[in-house]
Amino acid sequence: MQVRYAGCLLAALLLSACGGGKDDRTTAAKAPQRLDVTARDFALNINGSPALRPGPVTITARNSGKELHGMVLVKLNDGVNTSMLVDALTKQPDRIANLLTYVGGTTTLPAGTSWRATTTFDPGNYAMLDVGASRKGRLNFTRPGEVRGFTVSGRAVTAPAQRPSADVSLYDYGINAPKVIPGSGQIKIENTGSDDHQLAFIKVKNAHEGKAIANAFKTGKSISTTYRPIEVLAPTSGATSSTVSYRLPKGTYIAYCSYRTARSGGRPHAALGMVAAFGVQ
Repeated sequence: MQVRYAGCLLAALLLSACGGGKDDRTTAAKAPQRLDVTARDFALNINGSPALRPGPVTITARNSGKELHGMVLVKLNDGVNTSMLVDALTKQPDRIANLLTYVGGTTTLPAGTSWRATTTFDPGNYAMLDVGASRKGRLNFTRPGEVRGFTVSGRAVTAPAQRPSADVSLYDYGINAPKVIPGSGQIKIENTGSDDHQLAFIKVKNAHEGKAIANAFKTGKSISTTYRPIEVLAPTSGATSSTVSYRLPKGTYIAYCSYRTARSGGRPHAALGMVAAFGVQ
């Protein structure tokens, strides 16, 4: 594959998180609420959204189609509805950044695969977007039914949090990660910075390839690599966290953020130091 640093499509979609109204009353639950998302060619189906209340929610996204899909969850700003978002996506993309904030998801979900993470929802209006593209290059969210809106309201729900297998911190501009993690489990990823960040892993064949990839991050040049990158979490705003389920073969990996923002001067964050090596046992 080729490691490249093109501007992310989601750059216009992401802002720092904004809060909604709060209700001090809470309801205890045995487990997080569920939000199941299934992408087909071309339709986006969501189950569980009509009943969601503020609190932890486990999102499971599946690609049951043959095309590439990606599910991104956004919180709409006050006064914004799903119709306004769809209109901006198709006609006025320069307005998108003023309409929403980022909550979670994965921009890359190949056919036949799934992605799961738990995040906390505040009260408000949300939308799930399919940010994949067809083989002919058409962006999925420009199709009818590929942007689904829903509302989170009512009494807040609490649930026991499962202890993560590893904790990763993204900051401006670096990554704090364990030196070694188990082959499967859950990674809690927290953005402690002010800028937007994402997280991806790539397995390396040996130290030589690892150094070559690190150098490519700095220079922006494309190189051939033995393994494909694995997207762990789509770009996320500051003061947010998600706990993502994962399964990785044993070996040596590089964690990195390839996202570009105005604050980074348009440079991929990996070029500014958001790179960390770790092992999987």
